[in-house]
Amino acid sequence: MAKGLKEGSQIEEGKGRCGQGRRLNQVGREKVTLNSLKEEKRRNFEEIALEERLKSEKIDVSLYGYSSKKGAIHPVTSTMNKIIDYFTV
Repeated sequence: MAKGLKEGSQIEEGKGRCGQGRRLNQVGREKVTLNSLKEEKRRNFEEIALEERLKSEKIDVSLYGYSSKKGAIHPVTSTMNKIIDYFTV
């Protein structure tokens, strides 16, 4: 349609450039409306997927957690414990 605006010979009788411009503007507005609707649907699907994922990943906080040892005994402390064990046995 935009190509038709450049070429005056292809303009339909009774429409003119003004009518085609209005139609292009209307199509542009419809495109914006469709894009906003598409974006809203996408956000809704993402929210639903997030809710489903959160439901499936529930954590029972009343259960005991996993204990993990972090780090190691200092070499001086280890040596002191060995010396104490040697003389007390």
